[in-house]
Amino acid sequence: MDGLRFVAIALVYLQHGFLGAINTLGLSPEVRDVIFRPFTLGETGVSFFFVLSGFLITYLILSEIKLNGNVDVFAFYIRRGLRIFPLYFVVVGWGILFYPPLKEAFGFSGYVEFGNPWLYFTFLSNFDVIGLMQAGTGAMSTNITWSVSVEEQFYLVWVVLFFYLRPNLYKYLFPCVIVISAVFRIWNNDNETVLYFHTLSVISDMAIGGLCAFWAIEYEWLKNAFKNANRSIIVLGYITGLVVVWFEHQLFPNWFSRFLPTVFFAFVILEQNYSSKSVFKMSNCKSLSSLGKYTYALYLLHPVGLLFCEIVFRLMSIDIDGLGLKILIGLLAFFVSMVLSYLSYHLLEKRFLILKTRFAHIKSGG
Repeated sequence: MDGLRFVAIALVYLQHGFLGAINTLGLSPEVRDVIFRPFTLGETGVSFFFVLSGFLITYLILSEIKLNGNVDVFAFYIRRGLRIFPLYFVVVGWGILFYPPLKEAFGFSGYVEFGNPWLYFTFLSNFDVIGLMQAGTGAMSTNITWSVSVEEQFYLVWVVLFFYLRPNLYKYLFPCVIVISAVFRIWNNDNETVLYFHTLSVISDMAIGGLCAFWAIEYEWLKNAFKNANRSIIVLGYITGLVVVWFEHQLFPNWFSRFLPTVFFAFVILEQNYSSKSVFKMSNCKSLSSLGKYTYALYLLHPVGLLFCEIVFRLMSIDIDGLGLKILIGLLAFFVSMVLSYLSYHLLEKRFLILKTRFAHIKSGG
């Protein structure tokens, strides 16, 4: 799973780090989004994160219920808090207190006034981001927290539902959430900002991931189907999924364009975990998997890396508007972001992850 996490953050970074360079080519969005599709897959990377989170969290909850008869809600919240809170609040504090004046001091346009800082401290930042984006403002250093807020909202409610629902009702929970999300997306089909950032719009990603976890635990035939699947079928599944992801906006209406890619991500998760005939196992790439533990920090801190590199170039009086320099900044910022992520993990996050094990009933990777 760690390798898949790194793939997801790579998709996000390709857009944030290099889309500006692609835009200097002067292509229309329609042409750009087909020819240079890998550089517009930030939303896809976040969606992949959501499906992964839904799968992992639901799998852990259901495994704990099978082991102990129910889920310890308090311990669940403590584990999530120890994993998410420390770095999240550092990033929010930086973004609200230091980023705007620093940005202005070095001559960057678009000084940001936050609509409601408390929405960031209470993990409701995606709702503030909706307003900021619709107003044409916002700062990536704090906007980036929107997806973490959505996940925290999901965690808060999801575990309670499993605590109170009877096990025979679990199978109905997932389609109910998916349908609610679909109805919300249809209702807001013409509002791309709401479709992108609103909790009800994206919650289907996590529900689909959760549904796969439920099936994997409850239905042995599903795991056997992936285990025994012919390699040509697996390859066909990947080719079909990649075509869907590449052309999702051309093939489907706004409200539906998110659904099939998330089904593909669910396929990838199940195939990587249970297939015995995979063309490539992400877990076999140890270097890629080892980077997985840094993905949370890399996701939240790469805006800082980008800002740092842009400031350095400005201090050197170098024009950063050209294609070559934008590519160079993207590459350098990735290196800086990886260094920051390494330091964040070993100096901050790891200290809390050690405490997290005291509240664990099932071994978790994150």
